[in-house]
Amino acid sequence: MANESEAAKKFYKKLEEAVTEVRTETRDALLLEPNVDDILGQDAVDEMASRVGAKSALDLKQNVLGKGPISDGDELELPEDSLGPPKGSRFWCGLFQGWPVVVEMSSYTPAEDSTDVSAKDLLQIRRMVGQLAHPERTSDHVLRCAGFIQYRYEEHIGLVFHLENGCDIASPPVMLHDLYKASSNKLGNTTMSKNIKVHLGLRFRIARNLAVALEGLHRVGWVHKDIQSKNVVLFHAKMSEMMDPDKCIAGLGNLYLFGFESSRPDDAETDLSADYSLKNNAYRHPHRWGKPSVKFTKAHDIYSLGIVFLELAYWRSIFELKFRNLKDTGRCEPGDLKREVIKAAQEDIPFVTGMSFARIIKTCLEFDEISAGMSEYEAYELFEKEIVDVLKNLVSAKV
Repeated sequence: MANESEAAKKFYKKLEEAVTEVRTETRDALLLEPNVDDILGQDAVDEMASRVGAKSALDLKQNVLGKGPISDGDELELPEDSLGPPKGSRFWCGLFQGWPVVVEMSSYTPAEDSTDVSAKDLLQIRRMVGQLAHPERTSDHVLRCAGFIQYRYEEHIGLVFHLENGCDIASPPVMLHDLYKASSNKLGNTTMSKNIKVHLGLRFRIARNLAVALEGLHRVGWVHKDIQSKNVVLFHAKMSEMMDPDKCIAGLGNLYLFGFESSRPDDAETDLSADYSLKNNAYRHPHRWGKPSVKFTKAHDIYSLGIVFLELAYWRSIFELKFRNLKDTGRCEPGDLKREVIKAAQEDIPFVTGMSFARIIKTCLEFDEISAGMSEYEAYELFEKEIVDVLKNLVSAKV
């Protein structure tokens, strides 16, 4: 009887895994295959999406593509005694309606003869809030957005995100690149040693979480456009959450992706404005340096992800590494820097993190060439198979 019971459990587990795989592949095909509506008919697509739990994501994708009503994001009135003015800081934590929140602030160019956001920018913000309003629409590593606020006289706008209850809102959040340099003994209210050591397994987990976050955005037709370590943010954990060293980095946990100021649907009009800041361009695909000449694509997001993975491999900022093209800033050539980074992924990183993570970095950096000619669904499957799934295996191995 015991053997029969064990066999039944194994059979059930395999059946459950098979059903989950079919549901996932069906969801991804409905979201990413072109002309699926024309092939199957809208009623059949809606019915299938409902059966596999993808109706919410499919509705969002239709909105992103402009085929459905745009969900109006809530413009919130936040009482000053709960949050107050941001006073120039990028992040500000507090309570809103009894729930811990963080506000990410960014400046905006006001409309002509006004202190308000322009109608075009406001529409984009409302679409973004609609995109980020429900966690199932993206991933667990992109915070749920509650709404937005305008500081009209200071020309700032903020996205308001719900935080998990395990976060300590009394301490300011910490950006990933701050952990690399750790130039002082304190980050926020947490005392840290000058050199913060993070074991390889935890770095793999950070990489996995970022890949899953980006996968969730891309699945519903959204691009981030500013993947870099300053936009990877960790919140201080409450004392009850700090007991497991595998989940915390010096008392920090709850990693999330921020920096949605430039985010937009991937079919929207692209921004070709110039940015010659090496601090930003080092994370960008060579085609997007300076004044870009090509439309931003999902592959450009994945390239930036590869640069962050490179930093995780060395646990150092890209600017602290010995890349010749980042030393002579007056002659930095984007194509040459890309070749240097790929060479490091081939020749050096395998001895630091192993072959699997080195291949992931190289795949990210060459994703535009590898996926050339693929459909959106095929490129998504490639990203999932060669990057997300491999990272999940590395995390499961508990190295």
